[in-house]
Amino acid sequence: MNWDTVDHVVRTTGPDEADDTPLAVGRVGTRPQLTVTFRQRDGTGLAFSYAHLYRVASVGQGKLTVEFSEHVVTVEGRNLGRLLRALCDHRLREVWECDRDFADDQAEVVQTISVADRRPTRS
Repeated sequence: MNWDTVDHVVRTTGPDEADDTPLAVGRVGTRPQLTVTFRQRDGTGLAFSYAHLYRVASVGQGKLTVEFSEHVVTVEGRNLGRLLRALCDHRLREVWECDRDFADDQAEVVQTISVADRRPTRS
């Protein structure tokens, strides 16, 4: 995945491009979204329903925890304030993990996304 320009994000999105705007780390919708997809640099992704979102927390500088009913997504990077607000407003459509840090110090950058399963294990 090449992250040289935000234009790359615009060109690789789904059919509703007119309904959202580019964010350096993903896509933000103009209206509330049903799901948010967290996409890792290898192209894999998981989509979660906003109906299962329970909490978004800013944990120190450059780290967010996004708690769903059965999963916790940890997003690490810098300048994640707009990402936090878009999640809280249910407007964030996609979050992309960048494959390298190309941006200046003022830009949003997601360096890592990790997902932990909170479901009980069955034996």
